[in-house]
Amino acid sequence: WQKPNLVTYNVLVTRFCKQNRLDEAIEFLRELSSKGFEPNI
Repeated sequence: WQKPNLVTYNVLVTRFCKQNRLDEAIEFLRELSSKGFEPNI
């Protein structure tokens, strides 16, 4: 198994948004930013 990368995280954020789970998407983005990831979606 490989560690998740930016593509994986972008897919997850997109799915949260499409399922109208916006609070979870925002929280996930904040968590990623704190780990040094910058989304590009």
